[in-house]
Amino acid sequence: GLKAELIPCGYDEKIYKKLPKVEKHSDVLLAVGRTFFQKNFDFTFRSWKAMGEGRPKLWLFGSEPDMKSLDTKITYIYKPEDAGVNKLYNQSTVFVQTSRHEGFCLPLLEAMAAGTPVVCTDNHGNRDFCIDEKTALLVDHDDTEALTKALSRVFGDVKLREKLIKNGLKEAEKYTWPVITKRLSKYYSNIAEQSSIKKKVIQKY
Repeated sequence: GLKAELIPCGYDEKIYKKLPKVEKHSDVLLAVGRTFFQKNFDFTFRSWKAMGEGRPKLWLFGSEPDMKSLDTKITYIYKPEDAGVNKLYNQSTVFVQTSRHEGFCLPLLEAMAAGTPVVCTDNHGNRDFCIDEKTALLVDHDDTEALTKALSRVFGDVKLREKLIKNGLKEAEKYTWPVITKRLSKYYSNIAEQSSIKKKVIQKY
């Protein structure tokens, strides 16, 4: 009989943030380097290759360094610490994530918090904070042409990058752990209050 409320995950704003002294490159696409089918890296790879000879460098991070052999323009950062991941976000021009499904995609939110434009697939776990043309560019699954176009747009349009960065930073502020824990605390307080009222009503009658 209690009213449910959807409360999302949060991220650690003490780690994932803009680093003023770190230089942001103009030719680096960053992605999570995993071959697990749900992450659909092949979609990212195909679209990146379709950008042609002038395509940006592709930086990957994770625990599968053999992926570096896919192309000479790939750099693989093996098992970086959280602070190292944040530095990668800060250094890269664009972050891309093409998962087939996400419950809640923290890397996208972390990238926004670090001031990096985001391009991603339109799936359930992204829709709460990835708003097309506002905080991110969203594309349909396995639409290589659409993703290639979206990536080319962000790399070629400084004003678009600035807009996505500005809106992404603002959106990320809603998901810091202090904000989320405050919402959670308020929800449990409301449950306790409702339960107390119901208990008094039951005792009265």
